[in-house]
Amino acid sequence: MVNLALANSHSCKHLRVSRGRLALGIAQGFTLVEFVLVAAISVIVLMVAARLSVSEARSAIRTYVYQSLRDQMARVTFLIEGEVAEASELSSTRPASLCPAVANRTFLFTFKHSYTQSQLGGSANICYWRDNSNNLYRYGPKFDDRTGVLLPPTVAIPSLRLVSPRTRLYDIAVSQGVLKYKIKIGIDASGSGSIWNLSYDPSSEQVARVGTACMSSASTTSTGCW
Repeated sequence: MVNLALANSHSCKHLRVSRGRLALGIAQGFTLVEFVLVAAISVIVLMVAARLSVSEARSAIRTYVYQSLRDQMARVTFLIEGEVAEASELSSTRPASLCPAVANRTFLFTFKHSYTQSQLGGSANICYWRDNSNNLYRYGPKFDDRTGVLLPPTVAIPSLRLVSPRTRLYDIAVSQGVLKYKIKIGIDASGSGSIWNLSYDPSSEQVARVGTACMSSASTTSTGCW
């Protein structure tokens, strides 16, 4: 009995010591070295994650901007090539009486819209200009907002309208009813806002030919559609 009591007493003391050590360990938590190490690792992980997020965001913005510039260029080239295809008498010389001078604008090229001339009983000279900020302008009768058809001068008085902002046509050449040019969209910039101010310049030559949209081959002449 005495031995059993001593054994029980020894076990209880050992259990109290173990519990005390466990409670002391929980109360102590991390040591200072462990805490600093965990904090440093956490900061590094957060910095890497933030850098990756910023990089992904910048890449997504650049992709969006470039796609927008490509879409803008496609709209401009589609308009020019479509109008020239329905035109005649393409020229890089400004006819003073048909394309009046515009202040702070540089003349690019002009043509006569043959559909308007032959089918609607009028004559429409269309002129393209650019300003000092490389904004592209078009002088001539406007299009019908519902059908997209060019209105005759008797219905729509010719006026100067912005075709596309930040659009530079260069290396323009006109010869035998063929218009060749290059196009640059957007602006080049540096600094914090440069991610939104990009430019797209494929440096490839664009070609537009007069008379390629004639309604019948019988209406085609060497200079266009009549």
